Amino acid sequence: MQEATTTSFADGRPLNGDLVIPNSATRYLGDALGGRGVLGTPAALAVAPGFDQLSYLSGRVPAPFMMTLADGAPVFKIAPAAGSAAATAPREGYFQFDQPDATHGMLIDQASSPVTFQLAQRQMVYFVRNGIAVDPTVTSAALPRVEAAGTTPRYRVLAPRVMKVLTPRY
Repeated sequence: MQEATTTSFADGRPLNGDLVIPNSATRYLGDALGGRGVLGTPAALAVAPGFDQLSYLSGRVPAPFMMTLADGAPVFKIAPAAGSAAATAPREGYFQFDQPDATHGMLIDQASSPVTFQLAQRQMVYFVRNGIAVDPTVTSAALPRVEAAGTTPRYRVLAPRVMKVLTPRY
């Protein structure tokens, strides 16, 4: 899951025109998956045990919220995002983008979120190709920029030579 933490709200309405799912709703879903351990029951601990709130590799977590229990006391449930393409984990989690241009439509809205759009797309490519959640702000030999493989295939829609249009009889 990806979250844009910079959307500000007044009276429950986004100040930047962002009309997508608010942070509170995505955090509720994130907690439903990864934060049930705070309930302390074996059944709650068994729900998505590997689903953590993911930090940047620097350790930064924009808005910690997901919790679990450690020695009976509630603690934040945080794990670092992957920093290498060869990593095998994390395979799931909740990552918060806190770049100034982040909006909830950042994954598909390059015009409103040009920087975060690239970061979210990069994270998504690594997730789809490698099955891991990376810190998209890090570029290194272990986590190189991902280039598009090949070209986009060209598609054509061709109508059949003979086309019958059937109309109902009344």
